[in-house]
Amino acid sequence: MTLVRPAELCLSSGGTIAIGTNVCDRGTNPVPDDARAVFYQGDPCAGGGVACETGLPILLTPAACTEVTCDWSVPSGQSINEVSVLVDPDGEVAKCHNGNNGGAVAAILCLDYFN
Repeated sequence: MTLVRPAELCLSSGGTIAIGTNVCDRGTNPVPDDARAVFYQGDPCAGGGVACETGLPILLTPAACTEVTCDWSVPSGQSINEVSVLVDPDGEVAKCHNGNNGGAVAAILCLDYFN
């Protein structure tokens, strides 16, 4: 997964921003519409808190992709060092491959954006 609209993250100094990512079904089972996509400030495995969450807008058939976005109220003056996203963080969707439901690190994208 890759973040979309990285400029909004990289240039944010607080306020509400739309963060999003492209989600693709790389497996052989469809992913139901409304499967949760949760964005975290930081690594959720290291205690990163939820920034915002949304559901997939469509049923994803194998090889299909869609963009998911949600609005994040970033505290004023907050530095955005890392944003992670997990789709189906609670493991409710039947799948063949575990471990490929996450991605995106804003710090890397911001370095690329400004260089």
